[in-house]
Amino acid sequence: MSHRAAAFIAVGLLVVTDASAQPARAPGPARTVNSTAVPVPRTTFIQAMDSEFGKMDADKNNIVTRKEIEDYQRRASALRAQRRNAAMFQTL
Repeated sequence: MSHRAAAFIAVGLLVVTDASAQPARAPGPARTVNSTAVPVPRTTFIQAMDSEFGKMDADKNNIVTRKEIEDYQRRASALRAQRRNAAMFQTL
């Protein structure tokens, strides 16, 4: 399996797991309307995956390593936690 194929699989899993973590606002290509899955055109899906790939490719060499994916996921989790904390602080 090529590095690009493995990265697309990783990005796809990231989008799917991120979507399940935030059901009200599913990021990336997976969208729902009234709890019904909406088909996503292939070009839209590929654009979203390329965008996510670009965000993960820290050294911009068009290869995403496991470390880059883990670092990206760690940063994304920290950002979500910061946003959640800021929202909770605002409600207080």
